[in-house]
Amino acid sequence: MQPIPPNPSAVRINLDVQVVVKPMGAQAEGTRMDMIIKANPKISWLPTNVLNWCAQQFVKLLFNNMVSLSTNFDSSPYPKRVEANERNFYSFVKDGLAAWLRGELPEGGSIHKNPNSN
Repeated sequence: MQPIPPNPSAVRINLDVQVVVKPMGAQAEGTRMDMIIKANPKISWLPTNVLNWCAQQFVKLLFNNMVSLSTNFDSSPYPKRVEANERNFYSFVKDGLAAWLRGELPEGGSIHKNPNSN
């Protein structure tokens, strides 16, 4: 991925999107998704409530697209992509999910032990 080239006349938004997708249930029959968005549009006159409304619309759109994709997955182009497994991304996700269901982290160790506690 190429970095965005600098443009002295452009004001670029600072956007931090964090998404946590967690399998739920003994056999991962459900999914929980938590999303946090932090945005600084660098527009001093933009009211916070407008920015919050835009963030909510973004999340709704993303969520609706994910639901639609999961509902119509078999007729989408994604089964072929999963089967091809280019760059081993889907193997990485499958191995990580299997480790989670065993109560382990993909890199080893337990998901139940806080590494900061002694």
